[in-house]
Amino acid sequence: LYILQPFSETNALPCDSIVDVAWVSVSPGSGATAAGSTSIVDVAFDSTGLGPGSYTASLCISSDDPDTPNVVVGLELIVAEARLLTVISDFNRVTPAVGQHNYIDGTVITPTVDDPAFTNGLVQHVIQGWSGTGSVPAFGAGTNIGSFAITTSSILTWHWYTNFFLDTDVVGQGFVDVADGFVAAGSST
Repeated sequence: LYILQPFSETNALPCDSIVDVAWVSVSPGSGATAAGSTSIVDVAFDSTGLGPGSYTASLCISSDDPDTPNVVVGLELIVAEARLLTVISDFNRVTPAVGQHNYIDGTVITPTVDDPAFTNGLVQHVIQGWSGTGSVPAFGAGTNIGSFAITTSSILTWHWYTNFFLDTDVVGQGFVDVADGFVAAGSST
């Protein structure tokens, strides 16, 4: 028999009654173990709806052993403050992926660009750099942000520029002094 109840250092008999502890589940809820055998009991914590802080309870295991009829296991769930990282990019070729991600306060994150230059037909997209707010470094060029600890909700924006393939040919007389290749959008050659 397993009993869950709020844990208390001063509670002399912590296994005297069953109390619902919403953030703990035990499976199986009851069972029997033959002498000399073992049984696995899964204990799961669920922090949904709990605010930051420490939560404690007792898991009481009772048996027909006259020497130890009750075994008390103290349980503690520490819910850390969550920090939101919003990742913005025109192309989802970055890690963490485009979108919103929750991290435990102080988690070290190393953002990367999975493909800093990619081509789709006659169009090429190249990473230019990033800008950030909160814990993200303010700005930089290329793909190397480095690692940072997220301690406040933050935004990471990846900046890309677009190149178009310029295919030059001469029809009739004359010449072209620009080679075929990718050219930045909005530039003149």
